[in-house]
Amino acid sequence: MTEMKHSLLRTFLTTCAFAQTLLLFGQWIPNESLPVYPSNEVTTIRIEIAPSDLELIYFTDSLFSNHEYTATFIFESSQLTDTVENIGFRLRGNTSRLAEKKSFKVSFNTFTPGEKWNGLEKLNLNGEHNDPSILRTKLGWEMAQEAGLVAPHVAYTRLFINNLYAGLYLNVEHYDEQFVESRFGSSAGNLFKCGYSADLAFISNNPEDYKVAPWNGTRTYELKTNREADDYSGLAHFIDVLNNTSSFTLHCELNKVFDVKKYLRTLAHELVIGHWDGYVFNNNNFYLFQRPSDGKFEFIQYDIDNTSGIDWVGNDWTTQNIYNYNNDDRPLYDRLLSNDELRDQFSFFVFQFMTEFAPLEDIEARANQLLEMIAVPGLEDEFRTLDYGFSDADFTNALNEAWGAHIAYGIVPYFEDRYSSNYVQLETTEAPTLFDVDDNAPLIDAQLHISVMPESVAEEVTLNYYIDNGLEVTVNLNDQGSDGDAVSEDGIWEKTFDLAGLGDCIEYTVIVTSNGVTASAPCATKVWITPGNDALVLNELMSDNQTSLSDEAGEYDDWFEIWNGNNAPVLPSNYWVSDNLDYPLKFKLAGNSIPANGFKLLWADNDDEQGENHTNFSLSNSGEELLVLKIQEGSPRLVDYISFLQSTADVSFGREVDGAPLWINFESPTPNSENGIVSVQSFGVTKALPYPNPTSGIVHLPTSENWTFHDLSGKLLSIPTNGMSANLASLAPGVYLLKSEDRIIRILKK
Repeated sequence: MTEMKHSLLRTFLTTCAFAQTLLLFGQWIPNESLPVYPSNEVTTIRIEIAPSDLELIYFTDSLFSNHEYTATFIFESSQLTDTVENIGFRLRGNTSRLAEKKSFKVSFNTFTPGEKWNGLEKLNLNGEHNDPSILRTKLGWEMAQEAGLVAPHVAYTRLFINNLYAGLYLNVEHYDEQFVESRFGSSAGNLFKCGYSADLAFISNNPEDYKVAPWNGTRTYELKTNREADDYSGLAHFIDVLNNTSSFTLHCELNKVFDVKKYLRTLAHELVIGHWDGYVFNNNNFYLFQRPSDGKFEFIQYDIDNTSGIDWVGNDWTTQNIYNYNNDDRPLYDRLLSNDELRDQFSFFVFQFMTEFAPLEDIEARANQLLEMIAVPGLEDEFRTLDYGFSDADFTNALNEAWGAHIAYGIVPYFEDRYSSNYVQLETTEAPTLFDVDDNAPLIDAQLHISVMPESVAEEVTLNYYIDNGLEVTVNLNDQGSDGDAVSEDGIWEKTFDLAGLGDCIEYTVIVTSNGVTASAPCATKVWITPGNDALVLNELMSDNQTSLSDEAGEYDDWFEIWNGNNAPVLPSNYWVSDNLDYPLKFKLAGNSIPANGFKLLWADNDDEQGENHTNFSLSNSGEELLVLKIQEGSPRLVDYISFLQSTADVSFGREVDGAPLWINFESPTPNSENGIVSVQSFGVTKALPYPNPTSGIVHLPTSENWTFHDLSGKLLSIPTNGMSANLASLAPGVYLLKSEDRIIRILKK
């Protein structure tokens, strides 16, 4: 480092300065504008940290340490001004940690567990030291948003550290539970961060083999959510299907576990912007999220700074072949583009991206808007010049001029040349008949609702289905606001079917005619009509646990109990539980087998980091739903379901007998044991109980009314009674029912 750089860095660590935020507004505001991530404003973030800690961050040999230091965070914008004490502050990135202009991570929950700021647990402050324009990442993510892809919110900010201007930064939304919940409606699914060498190649069918960690202990496929469960079975299955399914059935089978269409759109974005540090060229920088709504994985890009004319490997990314982007094996890219139908869809998505989502004139106009907005804070950023000697002219001319070395193109010339090359390469620009199909599986009442959403005006939508491999039935869906269609002529074709009593499952295929072209869903979709014939059932729950039962941490959390009514143990890992039918795959059960007639108690505390028996959702004491399901033949099948009402503190709600259909309140809850061994629902009246209970023989009856004894199946037993007592000596040890006109009492015979 030159003496000038040393001097500037020492000044940064010791002096104080303030600057005002520049507010410049353009005409186009892409997608939504949030207070933390305004589209057309440069915000200000101030970090106040002990100088000794800051010196450690910069000058020690621990540049690659993720140790977080305590600091104060101050945010200023036209919409929001706020201060947060006791945040965590550290370096972030990989090779960028060696740069003079560092990148940082802010954590709101490191020192204050559970803390969030405007719904965020963390945010990233990226220095963009590779890019003389500081524009490429911002433009790239705005293009992704315009194309309807999952992308982080990004905003410019002036960063001050201890009152010294540290430069112009990008505030980039962090990928975590909050991120996926805001995009997918639930954070319950598994989110995998896929780093360098994540090529999605098949290793084995053993999920443990995908936990390989070659890079300083960091896994290639790093699970970022549900880490306590550490379940890689879904990822292993997806990779197995991707690599080992025959070409003839790949489209159908892969689409059961992966959102193929969304990936092809993402792929078009990746290759058009010249993202060579992503999956296809460098097997790097992407996430996979397994959606709890349908169990499918979705591909999500990140770190798109090395794009739009930046090159570190000696390629001209304006001419790189979109159908042969690399010479290495990339199963996801290679296998999809070897399918003619999917290859045509990809071709159209490339064309659509260039003509609809990001035409050249829009790119240039937006880039000029952003450059005008960041001109003053960018030119004031002295750290921008340190790593490569970028001058002020390099910054202001970066739209149209190449800097040289790793900046092979200005931004506008890059896209001009890339688009010209793509138009020559494209095998087709003809729009296929594209549509999305949705249904309300898993079913709880045999009412199947189908929604079909064509991307162009449809002339006809037909549903072909058959039940239990029977005769095929053909029906027409409509967009006329009747027969299950919610809104007339809204472009969504719908129909509701009553399938009660018709069989166990339905398989359907959709056919859409649009612009005279007919297209069908690539494969039949199975929906289970009836519940699975399992004896694994919800047995008891408590949604307002105040003092009744504490977990291993001493916390009084909601809980529910599952009972195995089978005559053999059941492995719970084949099952899922959820509190929302729209997101049925919320929590996958784990642990040892549930013994025959045994129980599994789960804490519904929305804190699955506490252990495998703590779910990632909680129960509402005002009432909601709870369900158990399994994946059978590739489709979710309901196993058990209960909708419960508002609860009373410390009163549980359960089946009157283990596995019985009637649910009642228990003032004496029985978690992890037979329901109501001592007593069941008191009906608000204090009544005498039989005693002793449990008993080895004689049991004294509470009243002289007519009592009958039954086994758990309801069979009437012949038990000798003598007024106010009965002799159970002849019965085998177990649980029996003592019944009167208004009470059922469980008796345990020892």
